[in-house]
Amino acid sequence: MRIKALYLKNFRNIEEVWIEFSGGVNWFSGPNATGKTNLLEALFYFVRASSFRTRHLNELILENKECASLEIFFTKYGIEQTLKLVINHEEKTFSHNQTSYKTALELLGILQGVLIKIDDINLISGAPQLRRSFIDLQLVQASPLYVHHLLRFQRALKHRNFCLKIKKVESLESFESEMVRSSKFLWEARGALMERLKPLVQENYARLSGEELFEIRYDSYEGDYQELLTKNRSHEIRLGYTKEGPHRDELFFFIQGKPAKSFASEGQKRTAMMALKLAEWQNLYKMVGEKPLCAIDEWHSNLDKAHKKSLWKALEDLGQVFITTHEVELNQLRYQIQGELAISLDPKWHQNKESL
Repeated sequence: MRIKALYLKNFRNIEEVWIEFSGGVNWFSGPNATGKTNLLEALFYFVRASSFRTRHLNELILENKECASLEIFFTKYGIEQTLKLVINHEEKTFSHNQTSYKTALELLGILQGVLIKIDDINLISGAPQLRRSFIDLQLVQASPLYVHHLLRFQRALKHRNFCLKIKKVESLESFESEMVRSSKFLWEARGALMERLKPLVQENYARLSGEELFEIRYDSYEGDYQELLTKNRSHEIRLGYTKEGPHRDELFFFIQGKPAKSFASEGQKRTAMMALKLAEWQNLYKMVGEKPLCAIDEWHSNLDKAHKKSLWKALEDLGQVFITTHEVELNQLRYQIQGELAISLDPKWHQNKESL
């Protein structure tokens, strides 16, 4: 998989730009607020079918403009393809190779990629929802059936919770039936994913840290889910929500046998986060058979100097990579856009790594 070019018009702070990319590492360099992360946001909108920064469409459109256009040109399995997104203040429209789609969800699975951001350290120390999203994002990129069951479970859960709040007991069974069918598929897919991730994460952490043991454990319900829902009804009617299910699954991380959330240093947490994200990329590669995209936002903020050296070795195997930074002096500038924002497509990036 390779992104060949990106066209943006009236997106964020970018009035109009056409960028052709290298198949290796592409650096986006410039001071803060010049638009580096905006480029990653545009690229990964086509991976995630949404922005990783906002839910508000008007924030994606250049001030005083009616709409924004994003178009990406890529090859996958040797086939030239195009994706286009047009955003106005009320809706989005999508097309893939001139075929229009009604919803963003239909974009999922066309492109795969892994984005590494500064706040991804919250995978280790943040809320459980972040870790469930880490699991789900991998699976929705590779399995349309997973998307179907995830959405079906979420819709049924929403309706069941509403019935619990208004104490409409006679409607609970129909929604529980939907939840049980989809939860079975979700738990099986998540469990299989965890078995693939565990050795990858351990290997990556050892490579980045040099010695420390990092372990992940996946916690989900393993009994008869329908029986549990029936048993909990009376209590959940009083609570007004569903206590158990795939929406309550959790990932736990341990370093040297101790919970990373409580005992790990900031450096250890950041290394663990990077090990998880690299494992995510490796797993996606195995699932789809083509190297996913990889992007690192604010390279110099994600790891200390010692760990960056370890990461360089991993980058050589990641195919097409996009990195934002404000500290690198780029040796070959192919583009100069938006004032101080520069893009380097240096095919010999690995020869210049000592200067980074």
